Amino acid sequence: MMGICLSLTSCHFTSDKKTNPKITTGSLDLIHWDFRSDGIIALDGEWEFYWQQLLTPDDLYLADPPIKPNYARIPHTWNNLIIDKNKLSGLGYATYRATLNNINSAPRYALKLLTVSSAYTLWINGQAIAHNGNVGTNKHDMTPQYHPQIVAFHIHQPSIELILQVSNFHHRKGGVWNVLELGYEQQIRKKQRYRDYFDLFLLGSLVIMGLYHLGLYALRRKDPSTLYFGLFCLVIGIRSLFYHEMIISFLLPELNWEAVSRLRYILNFGALPLFIFFIQSLYPIETSKKIINIIIMTEFALILTVFATPPSLYTYTMPIHQLVTVLSGGYIIYILIKAVRNKHPSALWLLTGFFAFFIIIINDILIDHALINSLSLMPLGLLLFIFSQAFVLSIRFSSAFDRAELLTNAYERFVPNKFLDHLCKNDIITVELGDNIQCNMTILFADIRSFTRISETMTPQENFRFLNSYLERMEPIIMEHHGFIDKFIGDAIMALFEQNADDAVNAGIAMLIQLKKYNQDRAKSGYQPIHIGIGINTGELMLGIIGGRNRMDGTVISSAVNLAARMEELTKLYQTPLLISENTLHNLTHPHQHCIRMVDRIQVNGNRKSVSIYEVFDTDPYQQRIAKSTNQTLFDQATKLYLSGNCSAAQILFQRCLQTAPKDKVVHIYLQRIMKSLPRH
Repeated sequence: MMGICLSLTSCHFTSDKKTNPKITTGSLDLIHWDFRSDGIIALDGEWEFYWQQLLTPDDLYLADPPIKPNYARIPHTWNNLIIDKNKLSGLGYATYRATLNNINSAPRYALKLLTVSSAYTLWINGQAIAHNGNVGTNKHDMTPQYHPQIVAFHIHQPSIELILQVSNFHHRKGGVWNVLELGYEQQIRKKQRYRDYFDLFLLGSLVIMGLYHLGLYALRRKDPSTLYFGLFCLVIGIRSLFYHEMIISFLLPELNWEAVSRLRYILNFGALPLFIFFIQSLYPIETSKKIINIIIMTEFALILTVFATPPSLYTYTMPIHQLVTVLSGGYIIYILIKAVRNKHPSALWLLTGFFAFFIIIINDILIDHALINSLSLMPLGLLLFIFSQAFVLSIRFSSAFDRAELLTNAYERFVPNKFLDHLCKNDIITVELGDNIQCNMTILFADIRSFTRISETMTPQENFRFLNSYLERMEPIIMEHHGFIDKFIGDAIMALFEQNADDAVNAGIAMLIQLKKYNQDRAKSGYQPIHIGIGINTGELMLGIIGGRNRMDGTVISSAVNLAARMEELTKLYQTPLLISENTLHNLTHPHQHCIRMVDRIQVNGNRKSVSIYEVFDTDPYQQRIAKSTNQTLFDQATKLYLSGNCSAAQILFQRCLQTAPKDKVVHIYLQRIMKSLPRH
């Protein structure tokens, strides 16, 4: 709402180093004022005032008898001034006069004038030295103009006489409503440069801020707050061209007073609806559509009035706008307080910044109506408020980015990044139904033995606690070995390893070691140990997205996956925790580093070719592992004989294996098979 009420008043700054003396009854003694050390002086106070007279210096000098003056304050309008018992309106003409005595000599003085309503001619020491528009005694004879200027001049005497002829038949307010500043020319121009720098900085900040937020809206149209804030910044930025230093008069000197005046009012009245829309878009629940519509309809009615009526009428709409602005400001504070109570992010920041600016708005409205004599803080307040609102929006976007990161991390728990990497997708947003790729991977299946029996002894809540305590120990192991979990299938884990088969086998071994530690912890808590089976296979697979438009899932499909699942099932048959296929064995870089032996050849569904399966017994108890390794050659000969059909010879060798490793379950399984296959006598 910064600009809501930039509209309300023009801005000025003073930089006095000591108390600024005031003009009294048209005279000011500057004997104690040193421009070099004390700086620029504001020519405020009581000027001689000659109503309905456009007097020249000769008129004042030669009048006989002397013309008796009234007195009027500058800066101030002449509205409501009592002259000859008559209250003045804003329309008319008059002459102001002030004498500055005991002024120090200087190479060159300068007088800074802002806007005067609505035309003037300036006389300094008897010479007409500057004018703005053309003064006249009626509407047809005068030409209004707003054009701030610096008037430089020499003096050759210790006093300055200033005569200012002013006429106004176009604006509701007449007179000199802005401060006049006097100083050395270099002081005035230096201060003007600083003002120009500030105005350009303000304009640039507003335009950049506006374009930035419009760009955000163009990229993401679901958030209209950026659109309204961007338009608001641009309107206020353009509006700054029409106030204070009136930059527009230098950019477009051919623009007449009436066009400038209409644009000023339209920009003023257009800023409030945009800011109201901005607040509503941020806090739709806290705002009342009925109240918002009343505010907007009032402002648009004022805009239509500006289009449809002459300046002498539509300028009376400004007090209405100011009243609506104050009421709207109070309502916005109410909205923001509700937003703070409802714990909206950044609402407290917005409330604090707006409340401070609202105080500045009230201050400038009171100055505009001459109810207080204070410093206009609108430019500084506007700048601070714009940046405070930009900061609030930055917080919102930062929170959105943080939330996006959290969501990305959350999505990764369901669809691993490595899965997306294989699909050549940067994030899950770009994933589409049917995306797929063919690649070579190692698949690991792990399953808890007798899980159904175990789960039947627990409540659903205990089941979930049990599963999560187990899975949270296994999941990091897979990650540490460069794999990723494709899915959890109840108590089962399906993981993929993209780099090499060694990672999968090492992960399986590490999982079994971790299981021993887990069972130790379960034993301390009085729980029975659990057992798992792990099957591993390597091969070509299709990795992709399946499902429907509203529910999709990532999965892998191929005979290699089916074989890995079969490996895991066979661990139950051979009563061994870890089985791998011959495909995985052939893809191991260092197979000799593991304890591996072939246990059987199986027929794969849908394929006539049989596949060798191998037991990895690295995690067997030490004595058992040594015994199996000692029997390795003997065991291999026995299995070959069995697979070739020579069961009798195989039986002899398997029995010799039991002498060294009596607890070798695979040997016991083969002997049981042989006993069933041999003829009974």
